[in-house]
Amino acid sequence: MLKTRIALLLVLALTCASVGIAFADSSSSVFFAYDGFLLGGWDGQRWLTVDADYDLIPELLDYNAYCDGEYYCICGGTKTDDPGEEGYTGPQLDYELDADSPDGRTLMYSGEVSPFIRLVQRMDPVNNTYQGFVNKLVSSAGYPGLKLTVQQILRFDIDGDGQMEVVVGADNLDANGAQKWTGSLLYMRKIVGKSVKDIIIQESIVPTNSLPGNAVDGENVEYVDRYTVMDVCDLNHDGTMELIVRSAGIDFYGLDVYEFQDNAFTSVLSNSAGA
Repeated sequence: MLKTRIALLLVLALTCASVGIAFADSSSSVFFAYDGFLLGGWDGQRWLTVDADYDLIPELLDYNAYCDGEYYCICGGTKTDDPGEEGYTGPQLDYELDADSPDGRTLMYSGEVSPFIRLVQRMDPVNNTYQGFVNKLVSSAGYPGLKLTVQQILRFDIDGDGQMEVVVGADNLDANGAQKWTGSLLYMRKIVGKSVKDIIIQESIVPTNSLPGNAVDGENVEYVDRYTVMDVCDLNHDGTMELIVRSAGIDFYGLDVYEFQDNAFTSVLSNSAGA
């Protein structure tokens, strides 16, 4: 019996080696949270998500706190499924900074090496040039009557090639500047070869027949999420920046980490829930 068990273990080990299965080692992995939302981690080879790899995230761990893009301190963080301060459910990270800490964006990062948070150039969103780009992009996508107003323009080098990229966020607002929750767009303009390419990061458009004004007895009402880039940093130290993006809706809040590869964005880490 013992010989049989040993043989099975040897076969399993050889099989795993032959197909290249990688087992995450939490002792050498780095883990992240943002504004209290646990995002997951990186084990040196792959992203560790809160859905599939929650058990690999240590219950208690020391994290480096970066507030508004600057290193602040080291403090302990405990993972929990308890609702956060805003009442949102989902994996959270409990931590406590001192009373003098900046009241702004906070990245909790367990790695010893800096995540290289990129201090981006924040341009005035009232910009006729970029508003024109957004109008053209929305119209070409088949929504000529939808007006999205530019709300965010960020300028930075995402991949270290010396060229500056521009990320633009735009939303559908009413006459008073309030969110109408019917359209949101986040995209990047990048020089590729000899031309400028518009690369969609995230978009959300509500079909006209499901807008609140057209719904019957409140049925089939849909609302979009609003997308905002919170920070730009290199979480896995591959030389290319990731985007930490907040999505907010009606009784909804979420965060995604977007990776940029082969001139496209992919959400690699996500944590979102309703109130």
